[in-house]
Amino acid sequence: MCINNANFSRLVVGARTIFSTEGISMLTVRGVFGALYLLAYFYTISKTPLADASILAHISPFFAIVFSVVFLTKAFTHENVVVEVTRHIGIVFNAI
Repeated sequence: MCINNANFSRLVVGARTIFSTEGISMLTVRGVFGALYLLAYFYTISKTPLADASILAHISPFFAIVFSVVFLTKAFTHENVVVEVTRHIGIVFNAI
């Protein structure tokens, strides 16, 4: 459902909620796993040396692209190749 001005004013005033209540349990599970991920990520970053933490932070978009190609069958375009090669060159220079 589109939230236009009339529906938005009903949300602000509180006359009725137009959001769906389906899937709240899965949304809760997603939130819990997201929070656990962030806790584990920041704990790991705090315990690793600074250079390794920096490399991990810069290389994570690469894994997002690779996993989207593998699991979501997204297209790996020429632009993606150029970006990934450039990113890897930057990671190597950052590690030196």
